[in-house]
Amino acid sequence: KVFWDEWIQDDDVWYNQQARGENIEETVIAMIQKQLGVDLQDLIFNGDAATDAEDPNYAFLSIIDGFVKKAKASANKTDLASTAPTIADFTNHIQVLPEKYKNAHDDITWFITRGTHDRIVSLATQRQTGFGDAVLQEGKLSRLAGYNVEVVANLQSGFAALTPFKNFKPVFTRELRYNRTAQGATAAAKDATYHIIYAYLDAVVREVDAVAWMTGTKL
Repeated sequence: KVFWDEWIQDDDVWYNQQARGENIEETVIAMIQKQLGVDLQDLIFNGDAATDAEDPNYAFLSIIDGFVKKAKASANKTDLASTAPTIADFTNHIQVLPEKYKNAHDDITWFITRGTHDRIVSLATQRQTGFGDAVLQEGKLSRLAGYNVEVVANLQSGFAALTPFKNFKPVFTRELRYNRTAQGATAAAKDATYHIIYAYLDAVVREVDAVAWMTGTKL
């Protein structure tokens, strides 16, 4: 069970409504949905029920085991140790993913950090001759070693994965619940409205063996 809550100041609501002419109901809900989406993506990838209690993010990360922890159960692994990744490392890594999955799925995708993305872009643009192993579109990496690229915001460093896109499946076990209140002494004192959303989430890796993952301190 995950929840996101926030006190939104009534003065801020009034300003946006009066000065900008916004539909404040839609604006507030859109803002809440955006932040919730960011938080849920963070949790669905990085969650770890065994997170150290001393970790400042313990209460959040320990809610569930996320995709990264579950993917690491796969024996299909490349360890770069402390070596900075190269485009060739990713090209070689595709051989680690069993052929049966590459033949059976047309949505094989790289899941990488923003830092890894930027490094590969830098390496690709430094080469005098273009190669098909790293495809850039408008300065962004769209394909790497023949497969699509998904840059995951807040993905923990030291990890990358090659797997069918649908192999990482977020499952909501119950419908989202959204409540708000502007009533009560606390709301009056804060001159604010309290918003809270509850979500019931699980991270499902459909086939662990269909994940080929990379580890390294510079990923």
